[in-house]
Amino acid sequence: VTERGTRKLAQEPCKNPKQTAGDLTKSLEATGIRVHISTVKHTLHKSGLFGRKASRKPLLTFRHKSARLEYAKELNPARHRWKQLVWLLLVTLCNSL
Repeated sequence: VTERGTRKLAQEPCKNPKQTAGDLTKSLEATGIRVHISTVKHTLHKSGLFGRKASRKPLLTFRHKSARLEYAKELNPARHRWKQLVWLLLVTLCNSL
């Protein structure tokens, strides 16, 4: 693969990260360049591109959701404070009359 071909090959996964080395080989063959799949993989590795598999994250259970809601309520008791403030203002105004 030429230097120009190497650069072009390194740009392709940036456009479509889910494209496999086999797909890249087929797209090169469509342009008239015949290369082996291992050549494509080797070229991508030399360019600093490696295949990675995304790790799965566990889904939230009902217990997790309810615990998060309780934690959020403890952190932000603003509604309760507003009720106390309004009550305090009403009592203060009524006593001053």
